[in-house]
Amino acid sequence: MLSRQDAADEPATPSRPVTAYALGSDLIGQSGARLLVAIDPSNMPAGPDTYQTNRIGITMADPAFDRISFEILRHLRKDGWIGNKQLAAAVGLAPSTCHERVRKLRQAGIIRGAHVDIDWKSLGLALESVILIKLARFERSAVESFLDELTAMPEVLRTLLVNGRYDVLAHVAVRDTDHLREFGFTCLTGHPMVVTIETAIVFDRREKYDLERGV
Repeated sequence: MLSRQDAADEPATPSRPVTAYALGSDLIGQSGARLLVAIDPSNMPAGPDTYQTNRIGITMADPAFDRISFEILRHLRKDGWIGNKQLAAAVGLAPSTCHERVRKLRQAGIIRGAHVDIDWKSLGLALESVILIKLARFERSAVESFLDELTAMPEVLRTLLVNGRYDVLAHVAVRDTDHLREFGFTCLTGHPMVVTIETAIVFDRREKYDLERGV
């Protein structure tokens, strides 16, 4: 994690509430090309004090993960193309200190990576769908193997293991309904791990890339 010495080098700033939304890997957007930073909230330090969001409770026990660290995440999440000098100026750090902060956030596993947001329609994949899948069995190794296999399929953008009536959600991008039908028959309905599937066509979608600071 970030060292206490690094935190001590920064000017003291009064705490203020922040709001965090939808931390995690990104779904692919509808238009334009953006570089998105994937943030893993499970690797953020948790504890009884320092920070409390006003909608999602994220508490930061490690004093090295301070307001500036959160501001770095906020700027990177909103614009992954931002350069180190511009990021440093935005959060009030020297470029070398900012670069080291980002390196440590990556080293800690809080920043998992960066990805380009692609307009799939421009590549001929005009239809997006969410496929709901009920699994035949739930042994850990079998489920993990199925998720790996499903995620590796070219049409699949993202997979989610969930609870409820269905067990897995797969977000896919395909050419048209014929392509979607063929994908279901070829890759899913005959799979030994699949009991049943249901498809829901995506008409529109809204996504959020900013980590709001709150009010």
